[in-house]
Amino acid sequence: MFKETPKKIISLQNPITKHLVKLRVDARYRKEQNSVLVSGVKLVKELQSFAKPKRIFSIKTYPSPHTLVSESVMKKITGLTSPEGIAAEFPLPKPSIMEDKAPLLVLDRINDPGNLGTLIRTALALGWEGIFFLPGCVDPFQEKVIRASRGALFRLPWKEGSWDELKKLNLTAYTADIEGRPLDEIEPQKKILLLLSNEAQGVSEEGASFGERVTIPMPGEMESMNVATCGAIMMYELGRTST
Repeated sequence: MFKETPKKIISLQNPITKHLVKLRVDARYRKEQNSVLVSGVKLVKELQSFAKPKRIFSIKTYPSPHTLVSESVMKKITGLTSPEGIAAEFPLPKPSIMEDKAPLLVLDRINDPGNLGTLIRTALALGWEGIFFLPGCVDPFQEKVIRASRGALFRLPWKEGSWDELKKLNLTAYTADIEGRPLDEIEPQKKILLLLSNEAQGVSEEGASFGERVTIPMPGEMESMNVATCGAIMMYELGRTST
């Protein structure tokens, strides 16, 4: 997009500044440019082990080819009042084929970035082989999702798809539902998927008729729990029996 990157960017009106801001805030633009903006010293360094950044921007010197930017530009491109001082533009990770991925996490209309990012990070940590995003989920490469997930989608296979595509996968399906069968009664199964639904609205009509509904027994005085917490428990329990 840009023939040459200047040695230092100090203007908030610089075309590269505007490009990076748009990468951060606009999901459609990210897909058009096949790029994603990542900020933070530790996260940028971690992701460099899995992907080569297109460009790195920093307020101070950095042990890699980079472009210096002013503090005001760094605040602008990261959207943070106190940025760590490093940001990088990475190629957008490519979606994967899901037919051979199991256990598989399926997310339906999860629209809280923190919850989505935590679920992605947990899936990677617990050895789940992929994530299938149904329509209505917040963009998995939105800035808050990336921070909460620690960039896990750079290492974890993923795909955005429809219910019809999901139903073609030859996997034993479990749907998290407060009215479902207790999780500790589920028999061990191989080649499974777990469907988690919207935090506030719960299971959709499609989800309610998709697979076996399961729940976490809660003897305490609570009607429900956070979807990220629920997902972590279910992924741990179901994942142990699916390998």
